[in-house]
Amino acid sequence: MFYFIKIKVFLAISLLFISTPLLSCTLVLAVSDDFPPYHMRHADNTWSGVSIDIARLLVTKAGCELAVLDVPWIRAIKLLKEGKVHILTNYTKNAQRSQFSLFLGPHHIEQLSFIAKKSMGLDVRNISELHLFKGSIGITRGNFFGNEFNKYVLEKPNVQSKMVEIRSNNDRYLMLIQGRINAMFDDRLSAEYLLNKHQGKNQNFDIRFSFNINPVYFGISKKTVSKPLRKKLNNAWLDILELNLIADIYQKYDLEFDKHQLDSYKVKLLDLR
Repeated sequence: MFYFIKIKVFLAISLLFISTPLLSCTLVLAVSDDFPPYHMRHADNTWSGVSIDIARLLVTKAGCELAVLDVPWIRAIKLLKEGKVHILTNYTKNAQRSQFSLFLGPHHIEQLSFIAKKSMGLDVRNISELHLFKGSIGITRGNFFGNEFNKYVLEKPNVQSKMVEIRSNNDRYLMLIQGRINAMFDDRLSAEYLLNKHQGKNQNFDIRFSFNINPVYFGISKKTVSKPLRKKLNNAWLDILELNLIADIYQKYDLEFDKHQLDSYKVKLLDLR
């Protein structure tokens, strides 16, 4: 089975390069299913969303074309490490990922939220009280949520045992709606977008608390993105920031862009050494 999965991913990557009209280069962005409002797949299998649009703008300004590959998140990270994809978005920086990834950005400031059934865990008001929650909690396999999450969730056996690792963001959301899990962790903007966009389905859920404000970046493959291309990507990112083009993309999706918050974090460019 694993052999056939590897063949399927290889063929998908190959078809991206065959079917995409080439500019001077084509860069492959890996996404893991729908993750509104960041990654959204349409009926014709095209992709848009805040993060995809910013990535497409970045890559186009660098003189390349963007292709999108849909794979599970943990597989996407592995492909970045192997150099079989070039870019990830909404990528949290840590020591392990820094061994094979370069980081450009941040392009978004993430705040993690706990979404639960309104009828459950009313005494759970912050992450330190999560041990009081009686239900199951979904997380996307391969996500990294920072030290606070590790301290109160992964290092607490009575909390860690409630965690259900799920293949993709979309599967996690569907399992919540179907009652197969009772709560989940999600980016706050994504949670608000889904709760507001589908109020009929989501009226039984709410955001219980938020924590861990964290910058997220474009993850760039060290293995296959050359130094000359890194320089073009750096210049493209600085141009996007100077012209405040991110705000235009947020406005396209009727979302507010907090430029002051993004500007409070130091810009990280790709290493050219």
